[in-house]
Amino acid sequence: MKTRKNEYPVDQRIINRWSPRALSSDPITDEQIAKLFEATQQAHSLLKRSPWRFVYAKKGSVRWQEFFDLLNPFNQRWAEPAYVLLIVLSEKNEYVDVVRQNSLLTGAACQLLAVQAACLDLVVHAIEGFDYEQAAHLLNAPDYTIEVMFAIGKLGNKEYLPDYLQVREYPSGRKVLTDLVFKNLFNQKGVSDE
Repeated sequence: MKTRKNEYPVDQRIINRWSPRALSSDPITDEQIAKLFEATQQAHSLLKRSPWRFVYAKKGSVRWQEFFDLLNPFNQRWAEPAYVLLIVLSEKNEYVDVVRQNSLLTGAACQLLAVQAACLDLVVHAIEGFDYEQAAHLLNAPDYTIEVMFAIGKLGNKEYLPDYLQVREYPSGRKVLTDLVFKNLFNQKGVSDE
């Protein structure tokens, strides 16, 4: 299996977190699910507003099937074993700058959910390929923006994935810091004092 390499020492739970598509349909306990959401409470939150909302459904429920039906066929193929499907929303607001912050803060909460999942040996895979409009209709939350869906479960056997997904089933590489971080000016290489 390929692994990620980091340039500076970082907690290995962060480095080891990735988003496999190989899921098992083994159950996740309610306590594990609660821990995922508890972790999100530690995200940045402007004025303690916590603009994120999570709506989830467990495998076997009517709502899980409705969430599953929102996925495009490609994502249905690998996400079918997921024990939890989760839709993430953020508050809308009449002030544009607050709306931008709401999406950012919601993303921060989602990342903490993903890191907590990794600590529990759970898989969290973000999904963009679903019907956002239908999700908004289904949830009937007009004051919220649909941000993303997640498939959550225990790690499964990649052999059950189609061949074209099996070859992609490893932690993806990351760009080097000097391509992402700049000191003082944009495009002025940063991070170290070299």
